[in-house]
Formats: sequence, C-alpha cells, structure tokens
Amino acid sequence: MGAVTRERTGFSCFLQKIISRIVYGDYIPLIMRIITPILYGVNDGGMQMIVFDNLWVLMKEKGVSTYQLREKCGIDSKTIRRLRANDNMETKTLNKLCAVLSCEIGDIAKYIPDDPA
Repeated sequence: MGAVTRERTGFSCFLQKIISRIVYGDYIPLIMRIITPILYGVNDGGMQMIVFDNLWVLMKEKGVSTYQLREKCGIDSKTIRRLRANDNMETKTLNKLCAVLSCEIGDIAKYIPDDPA
C-alpha cells in the first residue's frame, strides 16, 4: 500500500511540474507527447487513431510534392513530419490539404480502430 502511495505522490509531483511549466509557457510539445496519448486511451493493446497513409498515395497520384504543399498551402516542414508520424492534426491543416488536393477528408485520412474485430 505504501508503494502505491509513493507512486501517486511521484506522479502528482510530476503533474504539478508539468502544469507549472504550462502556466509559464514551457514544454508544450512535451505535454502534447505525454498527455495526448493518455487522453486518447492508450492501453497495452494500442490506441484508436487516424492515419494519413492515403495522403501520400493521393499526392503521388496528383504529382504533388511536399515542397509544393509547403509553398501552396503554407504548411511547414514540422507539420509534414507530424503527418508522416500520424500525429494529431489541426482541422485547419486538413482543410488546407483538401483544398489544395481537391479532395474529401476521407481521401487523405483513415480511421484505424484499436480492435479490428
């Protein structure tokens, strides 16, 4: 029972440090990587997620490069890296992609459930 209390205290201290850094504007990317998976239900079996594999196929079919995405859409290289990693994406970014590629959201993104059954 004592070990559990220590873990909670340690975790509570950890959260306090993170929250204080959020308040002062530090480590926002760190928070996104730590807290977001927790909020979206990561468990031992994986997590439900949106993947952007279709985006790369569509871009190849339409002859659009990542350079053109940066120039036409104003999407920076960090966002392109996040797309490749299937990270969280803002809807305004998805809107820009659909506008430039003249497509629907389903043409560039696909929902993968945690349990395909």
